[in-house]
Amino acid sequence: MKTATEQPVPRHTVLWLLAALLMVVLPHVPRLPLTVTALFLIFISWRYCVCAYAWPCPKKVIRILLAGVAIATVYTTYGNLMGRDPGIALLVTMLGVKLLEMDSHRDVYITVLIGYFLVITHFLYSQSILTALYMFTVVIVITGSLIDLNRQHQQGATVIGANLRLSASLLAQASPFMVVFFILFPRIGSPLWGLPSDAYGGTTGLGDSMSPGQISQLSQSDRVAFRVKFDGPPPPPSQRYWRGPVFWHTDGRRWQPKHPRQRESKRNPPPFTPIGDPVSYTVTLEAHKRRWLYALDLPITVPEFSNITADYQLHAIQDIKQRVRYQVVSHPSYHMDDLSAAQRRRALQLPRGTNTKTAALGRAWRNEFEKDYVIVNQALAMYAMQPFIYTLTPPLLSMDNPTDMFLFETKKGFCEHYASSFTMLMRAAGVPARVVTGYQGGELNPVGNYLIVRQRDAHAWAEVWLEGRGWVRVDPTAAVAPERVEMSINNVAQREGDSVQFELPESAAVRAIVEQLRLSWDAVNNSWNQWILNYNQVQQRNFLAKLGLGIESWKGMVTALTISVTGLIMLVAGYILLQRFHAADPVTTLWLRYCRKLARRGINRRPAEGPRDFAHRVALLRPDLKPQSDLISDLYITLRYSPQPTENDVSVLRHRVREFRP
Repeated sequence: MKTATEQPVPRHTVLWLLAALLMVVLPHVPRLPLTVTALFLIFISWRYCVCAYAWPCPKKVIRILLAGVAIATVYTTYGNLMGRDPGIALLVTMLGVKLLEMDSHRDVYITVLIGYFLVITHFLYSQSILTALYMFTVVIVITGSLIDLNRQHQQGATVIGANLRLSASLLAQASPFMVVFFILFPRIGSPLWGLPSDAYGGTTGLGDSMSPGQISQLSQSDRVAFRVKFDGPPPPPSQRYWRGPVFWHTDGRRWQPKHPRQRESKRNPPPFTPIGDPVSYTVTLEAHKRRWLYALDLPITVPEFSNITADYQLHAIQDIKQRVRYQVVSHPSYHMDDLSAAQRRRALQLPRGTNTKTAALGRAWRNEFEKDYVIVNQALAMYAMQPFIYTLTPPLLSMDNPTDMFLFETKKGFCEHYASSFTMLMRAAGVPARVVTGYQGGELNPVGNYLIVRQRDAHAWAEVWLEGRGWVRVDPTAAVAPERVEMSINNVAQREGDSVQFELPESAAVRAIVEQLRLSWDAVNNSWNQWILNYNQVQQRNFLAKLGLGIESWKGMVTALTISVTGLIMLVAGYILLQRFHAADPVTTLWLRYCRKLARRGINRRPAEGPRDFAHRVALLRPDLKPQSDLISDLYITLRYSPQPTENDVSVLRHRVREFRP
């Protein structure tokens, strides 16, 4: 005799499970190779035909061959079987093979577990609210297949609805435990195991070098780079320069932080004298697989997981592979007096034999003007007076003399063209200069009162050394397109070869509504990031402190977790018992109420006395009550032993008992 787990699987359960697994795999399809998707569709279609049209299941030898084909397909596609992408592809194909041998309850349980595991894999790609909601729906459907497997009813719309309701109810009952574990489970500084090396694919940001066209491509993305919450009023747009990589060395086309053979500088940042009040803020930075953090000029505090370089870049100890949150205090206005001889040499470096026209123009300015700041103004005036165009789609420049071609021929470029050419002009004129990349501006979200900085806000500017002031930020782009400092780029309105179009502060009514909805949704996402995805050790301590639970140690956390879970179990058990008490058979409840009314008149029902015998005795003791007593007794007998009494019949009994006055 077969055990329960060896019993054959009902047809409707198989169809239910196939639908649930399709829902699980569907979001992976755009990420899977076409061959892997095709294999899975073949396997699941084969299983459907086995169920719907009584096709034979493949024999064991065929299943082994199909598994070998699946493994070989994944291996030839990715070159290995390890990592996030090949691992998920292998799991999907093996799930398809498992469907072809699913013929018992035990196989269903294993298949469902694989489905649950596939749900988790989606969060390796996205941890957004929409992903979480969709996966929660998928879990409800998968759990419904388990419920359907253990039901003895026939298939039908009523049963499908009942399965989904019960599944949702079970998950809702588990929600309080989930919340308690989320809040109180001890957080550790790093995961218990490492994610695969390709688990962070798809993240983008500023690179570790700069060449023409690099930032303009990045600026066509609306992806969020980071969000900023200020402790007070935000600084004006003219001061919202988010400092990133600083480039000193150039080969005439490409800019890098240092010469390829130069050692990393260990020099501490030079001291500076702050001017005005500091700005305090918290940055929530998206993963970008680089080490740099972004901060306003000039940061005076360093997050605990980072350090600061000699040119005031914040560098994380490791690549930013997941969203991080850090606090910084900066002084937007300052001056400094220390420029070492080594830094001066680096800030005047120019390659030989390239961009000779640019170098000649810089030397001519030096011969004509004595003061460095006059040379700076002369360059900015050139950009403003000549027909330079600020565009996202500049023409291609020559490989040998790109700056000469930009300044004297095309005159069309993006921020990196202007920052690069300006810096080279300054160096040719003997003015120390360097290129700084990062982001400029940001969009203020009034819903959450924070700043959204997107990839389209990526920017490049220059810094020149002026005696008595130190490093001074100069944005040559502002001389060509002053709107760049005040507004964000409008990618929708941008056409190839045209000047950059900017977001206007005023908008039509419909656009205002859409914008409000967009900002509201971003505020929801920001809260999700801050309170759910970024709920780390620090957040946990702070949150518990606000609740009056100053728990610092693991022992205290485990104790609080144990007490909370035990209390929840007791509450749930009490609720179930209470529900059972209130959910007693309504027919029996009405009958007992009828008996209590008679007992108050001295007519007590004996323990072993049935309803007919009791009604006969009531008629003997009180002949005036016989018609009502017989009617209530007959109704009770009919309803008590009816398979499924209707609500209407119960209402009739309820009315008779209520009107009964002995």
